[in-house]
Amino acid sequence: MKTPETIQFEYDGKSYTLGFNRKVCKQMERQGFSPARVTNAPVSTVIAFFHWSFVMHHKQSVSMEKAEEIYNHLENKDDLLDALIDLYNVPVNSLFEDPDDDAKKISWKRVEE
Repeated sequence: MKTPETIQFEYDGKSYTLGFNRKVCKQMERQGFSPARVTNAPVSTVIAFFHWSFVMHHKQSVSMEKAEEIYNHLENKDDLLDALIDLYNVPVNSLFEDPDDDAKKISWKRVEE
């Protein structure tokens, strides 16, 4: 799997790192959140998506209210949203990559019976 990138910034004297891994993506799905909704229903989902991006590195230490406060102070929100979607797609796309270790690759074939 490709090494995940992160988004880093400081706010109010504290450093933050945003990103996603498979575990966080799975949690999002289990709770019914889909990043596809960000473009279809931005008012109700952009802040939630931004909030989820804290979970990988900050667990539950950043509340939804704090995430919204930080989001409101960030510049270039269009680029930020694009970057967050890219970060989310890294662990999702890794599900479809072939393994790196040739010795452990398993070949498969379709068989008509």
